[in-house]
Amino acid sequence: MYQKLAKIFKTKTKADEILLLLDDQKEVVRQAFYEEEFPKIEDFCKKNNIFVSKSKFKILFSDEESGMYSNKGITIQEKDKRHAPYFYYFSKSEEKSYLANYYELIGNIEEFGKLLGYPSCCIKYFVNNFSSRNPDPEIKDCHPLLNLSKREQDAVLISHFPCNKECEKSVKLAKEKIIVISKYSLERVNELKTKLGIK
Repeated sequence: MYQKLAKIFKTKTKADEILLLLDDQKEVVRQAFYEEEFPKIEDFCKKNNIFVSKSKFKILFSDEESGMYSNKGITIQEKDKRHAPYFYYFSKSEEKSYLANYYELIGNIEEFGKLLGYPSCCIKYFVNNFSSRNPDPEIKDCHPLLNLSKREQDAVLISHFPCNKECEKSVKLAKEKIIVISKYSLERVNELKTKLGIK
Protein backbone atom coordinates (compact mmCIF):
# COMPACT_ATOMS: atom_id res chain seq x y z
CA MET A 1 0.00 0.00 0.00
CA TYR A 2 2.76 2.46 0.90
CA GLN A 3 4.47 2.45 -2.50
CA LYS A 4 1.11 2.91 -4.21
CA LEU A 5 0.29 5.86 -1.94
CA ALA A 6 3.65 7.49 -2.60
CA LYS A 7 3.08 7.10 -6.34
CA ILE A 8 -0.37 8.70 -6.15
CA PHE A 9 0.78 11.63 -3.98
CA LYS A 10 4.08 12.06 -5.87
CA THR A 11 6.45 12.00 -2.86
CA LYS A 12 6.96 9.85 0.21
CA THR A 13 6.75 12.91 2.45
CA LYS A 14 3.27 13.68 1.14
CA ALA A 15 2.27 10.03 1.50
CA ASP A 16 3.46 10.09 5.11
CA GLU A 17 1.18 13.03 5.87
CA ILE A 18 -1.81 11.31 4.27
CA LEU A 19 -1.14 8.26 6.45
CA LEU A 20 -1.43 10.52 9.51
CA LEU A 21 -4.78 11.73 8.22
CA LEU A 22 -6.03 8.20 7.56
CA ASP A 23 -4.86 7.13 11.03
CA ASP A 24 -6.66 10.09 12.69
CA GLN A 25 -3.39 11.61 13.89
CA LYS A 26 -4.01 14.79 11.87
CA GLU A 27 -7.29 16.57 11.16
CA VAL A 28 -6.10 18.49 8.10
CA VAL A 29 -3.23 18.13 5.65
CA ARG A 30 -2.27 20.80 3.12
CA GLN A 31 -0.26 19.93 0.02
CA ALA A 32 0.61 21.56 -3.29
CA PHE A 33 -0.21 19.88 -6.60
CA TYR A 34 -0.56 20.85 -10.23
CA GLU A 35 -4.09 20.45 -11.57
CA GLU A 36 -3.02 17.70 -13.95
CA GLU A 37 -1.68 15.67 -11.02
CA PHE A 38 -4.94 15.79 -9.13
CA PRO A 39 -7.35 13.30 -10.81
CA LYS A 40 -5.68 10.21 -9.29
CA ILE A 41 -5.47 11.94 -5.91
CA GLU A 42 -9.13 12.91 -6.10
CA ASP A 43 -10.07 9.33 -6.91
CA PHE A 44 -8.10 8.09 -3.88
CA CYS A 45 -9.82 10.64 -1.65
CA LYS A 46 -13.30 9.61 -2.80
CA LYS A 47 -12.54 5.96 -2.14
CA ASN A 48 -11.20 6.76 1.35
CA ASN A 49 -13.84 9.29 2.45
CA ILE A 50 -11.43 12.22 2.46
CA PHE A 51 -12.79 15.67 1.68
CA VAL A 52 -10.62 18.07 -0.25
CA SER A 53 -10.87 21.74 -1.18
CA LYS A 54 -8.67 23.69 -3.59
CA SER A 55 -7.16 27.11 -2.94
CA LYS A 56 -8.47 30.16 -4.80
CA PHE A 57 -4.91 30.99 -5.83
CA LYS A 58 -1.83 29.34 -7.26
CA ILE A 59 1.61 29.38 -5.66
CA LEU A 60 4.95 30.04 -7.29
CA PHE A 61 7.79 28.64 -5.21
CA SER A 62 11.06 30.53 -5.47
CA ASP A 63 13.14 27.38 -6.06
CA GLU A 64 10.65 25.62 -8.33
CA GLU A 65 13.04 25.33 -11.27
CA SER A 66 15.98 24.09 -9.21
CA GLY A 67 13.94 21.30 -7.63
CA MET A 68 15.13 22.38 -4.18
CA TYR A 69 12.65 22.64 -1.33
CA SER A 70 11.62 26.12 -0.32
CA ASN A 71 8.87 27.55 1.83
CA LYS A 72 9.26 30.86 0.03
CA GLY A 73 6.65 31.51 -2.60
CA ILE A 74 4.28 34.09 -3.95
CA THR A 75 0.58 33.66 -4.53
CA ILE A 76 -0.79 34.39 -7.98
CA GLN A 77 -4.37 34.60 -9.19
CA GLU A 78 -6.06 31.60 -10.77
CA LYS A 79 -6.37 33.46 -14.07
CA ASP A 80 -2.60 33.94 -14.23
CA LYS A 81 -1.39 31.84 -17.18
CA ARG A 82 1.82 30.70 -15.50
CA HIS A 83 1.99 26.99 -14.79
CA ALA A 84 1.87 26.70 -11.01
CA PRO A 85 0.40 24.40 -8.37
CA TYR A 86 -2.60 25.00 -6.15
CA PHE A 87 -2.83 24.16 -2.48
CA TYR A 88 -5.23 21.35 -1.62
CA TYR A 89 -6.63 20.86 1.88
CA PHE A 90 -7.41 17.27 2.86
CA SER A 91 -9.56 16.24 5.83
CA LYS A 92 -12.05 13.62 6.95
CA SER A 93 -14.21 16.62 7.88
CA GLU A 94 -15.56 18.67 4.98
CA GLU A 95 -15.93 21.68 7.27
CA LYS A 96 -12.29 21.54 8.39
CA SER A 97 -11.07 21.15 4.82
CA TYR A 98 -12.83 24.40 3.87
CA LEU A 99 -11.89 26.14 7.13
CA ALA A 100 -8.18 25.51 6.54
CA ASN A 101 -8.54 26.84 3.01
CA TYR A 102 -10.33 29.94 4.32
CA TYR A 103 -7.89 30.62 7.17
CA GLU A 104 -4.94 30.51 4.80
CA LEU A 105 -6.73 32.73 2.29
CA ILE A 106 -7.36 35.46 4.90
CA GLY A 107 -3.95 35.02 6.53
CA ASN A 108 -5.14 33.74 9.90
CA ILE A 109 -1.94 31.83 10.63
CA GLU A 110 -2.86 30.94 14.22
CA GLU A 111 -6.14 29.19 13.37
CA PHE A 112 -4.64 27.68 10.24
CA GLY A 113 -1.75 26.21 12.24
CA LYS A 114 -4.11 24.80 14.87
CA LEU A 115 -6.12 22.96 12.19
CA LEU A 116 -2.91 21.49 10.79
CA GLY A 117 -2.03 20.20 14.26
CA TYR A 118 1.03 22.37 14.86
CA PRO A 119 2.03 22.98 18.50
CA SER A 120 0.91 26.40 19.79
CA CYS A 121 4.50 27.29 20.73
CA CYS A 122 5.63 26.63 17.15
CA ILE A 123 2.75 28.61 15.66
CA LYS A 124 3.77 31.57 17.82
CA TYR A 125 7.42 31.14 16.77
CA PHE A 126 6.45 31.08 13.09
CA VAL A 127 4.19 34.14 13.36
CA ASN A 128 6.98 36.09 15.08
CA ASN A 129 9.83 34.97 12.81
CA PHE A 130 8.50 34.29 9.31
CA SER A 131 8.88 37.09 6.77
CA SER A 132 9.76 37.62 3.12
CA ARG A 133 13.37 38.05 4.28
CA ASN A 134 13.19 34.91 6.43
CA PRO A 135 10.91 32.44 4.56
CA ASP A 136 12.52 29.37 6.11
CA PRO A 137 12.91 30.15 9.85
CA GLU A 138 14.78 26.91 10.37
CA ILE A 139 16.72 26.21 13.56
CA LYS A 140 20.18 24.71 13.05
CA ASP A 141 21.66 21.79 15.01
CA CYS A 142 18.25 20.60 16.16
CA HIS A 143 17.10 17.23 17.47
CA PRO A 144 17.37 14.61 14.65
CA LEU A 145 13.59 14.08 14.79
CA LEU A 146 13.10 17.78 14.02
CA ASN A 147 15.63 17.95 11.19
CA LEU A 148 14.18 19.93 8.26
CA SER A 149 17.38 20.08 6.21
CA LYS A 150 16.65 16.83 4.33
CA ARG A 151 13.27 17.89 2.93
CA GLU A 152 14.62 18.01 -0.60
CA GLN A 153 15.71 14.39 -0.09
CA ASP A 154 12.11 13.45 0.79
CA ALA A 155 13.01 12.91 4.44
CA VAL A 156 11.27 14.90 7.15
CA LEU A 157 9.11 13.99 10.14
CA ILE A 158 7.40 17.27 10.96
CA SER A 159 5.56 19.63 8.63
CA HIS A 160 6.14 22.82 10.61
CA PHE A 161 9.05 24.90 11.88
CA PRO A 162 9.83 23.94 15.49
CA CYS A 163 10.11 26.79 18.00
CA ASN A 164 13.41 25.53 19.35
CA LYS A 165 15.89 22.74 18.63
CA GLU A 166 14.47 20.44 21.32
CA CYS A 167 10.76 21.35 21.20
CA GLU A 168 9.12 18.54 23.20
CA LYS A 169 5.74 18.84 21.50
CA SER A 170 7.35 18.61 18.06
CA VAL A 171 9.49 15.63 19.11
CA LYS A 172 6.33 13.92 20.33
CA LEU A 173 4.62 14.51 16.96
CA ALA A 174 7.66 13.14 15.10
CA LYS A 175 7.70 9.98 17.25
CA GLU A 176 3.98 9.47 16.68
CA LYS A 177 4.55 9.82 12.95
CA ILE A 178 7.19 7.07 12.99
CA ILE A 179 4.73 4.78 14.78
CA VAL A 180 2.04 5.42 12.15
CA ILE A 181 4.41 4.94 9.19
CA SER A 182 5.75 1.71 10.72
CA LYS A 183 2.27 0.19 10.39
CA TYR A 184 2.58 0.49 6.62
CA SER A 185 6.29 0.45 5.73
CA LEU A 186 9.26 -0.45 7.92
CA GLU A 187 11.41 0.23 4.87
CA ARG A 188 10.28 3.86 4.90
CA VAL A 189 10.94 4.16 8.63
CA ASN A 190 14.48 2.86 8.15
CA GLU A 191 15.02 5.25 5.25
CA LEU A 192 13.93 8.20 7.40
CA LYS A 193 16.12 7.14 10.31
CA THR A 194 19.14 6.77 8.03
CA LYS A 195 18.71 10.10 6.25
CA LEU A 196 17.88 12.03 9.42
CA GLY A 197 20.57 10.39 11.54
CA ILE A 198 18.13 8.91 14.06
CA LYS A 199 19.52 6.11 16.23
